[in-house]
Amino acid sequence: MNKSIFIILLTTMSIHLYGQKKRIKRDSINSLKEISVSGTANKFASNKVSSSLRLKTEIAKIPQNIQIVTNELLKSQNITTMMENVTRNISGAQMNEHFGNYANINMRGFKLPSFRNGMNIDIGYGPLATDLSMVENIEFVKGPSGFMTSAGAPSGIYNVVTKKPTKRSINEIGFSGGSFNFYRGNLDSGGALTENGKLQYRFNAMYQFSETNRQFENNSRYSIVPSLKYEFNDNTSLTTEFTYQKAKQMLSASYVFAPVEKGLGSLDRDISHIDQNYPSSDIEEVNLFVDFNHNFSSKWSINTQYMIMQYNQLGYTNWVYGIHPSGYTQRMLNNFDTKALNELAVYI
Repeated sequence: MNKSIFIILLTTMSIHLYGQKKRIKRDSINSLKEISVSGTANKFASNKVSSSLRLKTEIAKIPQNIQIVTNELLKSQNITTMMENVTRNISGAQMNEHFGNYANINMRGFKLPSFRNGMNIDIGYGPLATDLSMVENIEFVKGPSGFMTSAGAPSGIYNVVTKKPTKRSINEIGFSGGSFNFYRGNLDSGGALTENGKLQYRFNAMYQFSETNRQFENNSRYSIVPSLKYEFNDNTSLTTEFTYQKAKQMLSASYVFAPVEKGLGSLDRDISHIDQNYPSSDIEEVNLFVDFNHNFSSKWSINTQYMIMQYNQLGYTNWVYGIHPSGYTQRMLNNFDTKALNELAVYI
């Protein structure tokens, strides 16, 4: 009995003595070598707004909420007009339009006025949605900051910046096709016309044709946009730009406003209420833009802009308003003839 107790005590004592000899490691600090990570900048981002917004500060340093959709991004998404998913790139923006001829973009509960190169071109049921073959960037100014153009709205504005003449030689031809007999061709050419590079040009042209999933809905449009720029010296320049757009479209060819006994979902998505003799709507825009710029110094400059735009619409809208007891469809056909003339000048 005594022997067993002695062994247990000895074992306990040896374990205790071993624990006392264990060394505690002190915290150590190791410095890693410097690591540099480099890569290609995002080609879809733009760090500066256009001069048409009267701002020369980098976009990251501007207190206003401004988002820019660049030409590179539009090309990568194969977007051709303002009607096609441009708003997917802008948070809080929605396209609320049913005629299909002009961009009715809403944000923060209000319609965004349409600007081009800093000039207000917004009109009733217009203007014709800008074809993106002539567009460099689209700038969305959100909220009350849109009033900095003196013609904005509480929701803001969107400003389409067109392609400008350049000294760099540009020659691009594009062709695309798709379902429902969609095909499109476009041309972009630019460069210097004189050896000293003072006279520069830019020429954009486009033609497009398409049908839809509904019968007899054929749409076509084309645009021609030539522009010239002359640099008198490093501080003074004059730019002129002419825009001609024309479209033939079938407007409201599949409206159903009347109640349907089985619900609207019971109608075929390909249903059409027009025939092959239904007239198309003709829409035309003629625009002349002039810009004069002079820099007195790095901080002071003067910019004078002038624009005159004529907008013509001659067309028809059609919708079903009831079903006759005999089974015939009752349709309503409206005819409209619109002419609008905008003339604006800005001196800054």
